[in-house]
Amino acid sequence: MATRTEPTAAFEEAVNLGKVNTGGDESGPSLSPDALSLYFSSGRPGGSDGDDIWVATRPDLQSPFQAPTNLTELDDPNSEVGAKLSADRTEIVFTSNRSGQWTLWRATRDCL
Repeated sequence: MATRTEPTAAFEEAVNLGKVNTGGDESGPSLSPDALSLYFSSGRPGGSDGDDIWVATRPDLQSPFQAPTNLTELDDPNSEVGAKLSADRTEIVFTSNRSGQWTLWRATRDCL
């Protein structure tokens, strides 16, 4: 991850996200609108077969992301990748091959 002090400033040197990374081929990172949650796909242990959607959170922008959890409610024996969260955090869209081909999927939840 790389940060910058303001939108027009240059990015600082990228840093490894530590607890978020494993040998499970993490990919497709997407930050929540408040940048406190990081959604990504991984084939790490603890999910179902294939890549699953995981989320790592942090209490504030200065803190590191904590160990991620699997979004089991979106899990399927196939793969889910490319998760993007809506601005109001009530909708997530992702790509999955659960129907036998790669297609877009959507899930919603009540307001937080």
